[in-house]
Amino acid sequence: MKNTIPKKLIALAICSLCLSGLFAQQSNPWSFVEEESITGNDAQRSLIPSAYRTARLDSEALQDILNEAPMRFSAAARAQPQSLMLPM
Repeated sequence: MKNTIPKKLIALAICSLCLSGLFAQQSNPWSFVEEESITGNDAQRSLIPSAYRTARLDSEALQDILNEAPMRFSAAARAQPQSLMLPM
């Protein structure tokens, strides 16, 4: 009996970590990238900020998040407000 409890706890912990990673990926469609990885941007900058980070939006992940969001002004939206984090 003593051996089964730690195995169950380990299995539960592994499942929890896997699920939290899955939800974390779905809730954040942004990823930080090196500016050099962006292709097709030959525009000349007139202003260059002293500090910034370049972010990429996964449009498919954003579309999945928006599809699962409740309709605006609905009872579901009032019961569970949603927010989309912007990269800072």
